[in-house]
Amino acid sequence: RRPEGKMIKLYKIHGSLNWLYCPVCSSITLTPYEGGVMRILNNQDEATCLNCKEYTIPIIVPPTYFKNMSNVYLSSVWNKAESELRKADLVVFCGYSFPEADIHIKYMLKRVQTSRNKEPLKIMVINNHKNKLLSTLKKEEMRYKRFLGEDIIFTKASFQDFAQNPGKYISLVEKNIDK
Repeated sequence: RRPEGKMIKLYKIHGSLNWLYCPVCSSITLTPYEGGVMRILNNQDEATCLNCKEYTIPIIVPPTYFKNMSNVYLSSVWNKAESELRKADLVVFCGYSFPEADIHIKYMLKRVQTSRNKEPLKIMVINNHKNKLLSTLKKEEMRYKRFLGEDIIFTKASFQDFAQNPGKYISLVEKNIDK
């Protein structure tokens, strides 16, 4: 069922371990309850295309200076993400360190920031875990703020914290907006 009311949209702009792409017929198989890559590793015969029975490959594009964005599914996700960012009030980055090499996401965000017809985009970062060094967390915060401005809400929360109670973190942003 499709959720109703307020919802959080998730865009996997770097691909996903549960997307299996067929380079022969250009179809995609989603494996929602398991990482499709595990099929490739454990039993290649289970990772064949549902349409033409050829072997599938994962769609994963690491955050690097050079990205191959020619895959139609990945391009579609990027286009939809940029379109939705223009309408959004809040973007939450979870588990993403904003690496210097990921210029594609940086410039997509810059395009959105400079071409919005509404209030500035609020950005929250949730990228901590129990073994992360404070110095690493500070470097990540500086990368975000250097590129996107000082108004970034940088938390010390982990993805697990956010997933347990997203409303708690979203209300922090709403309180920040009301000031």
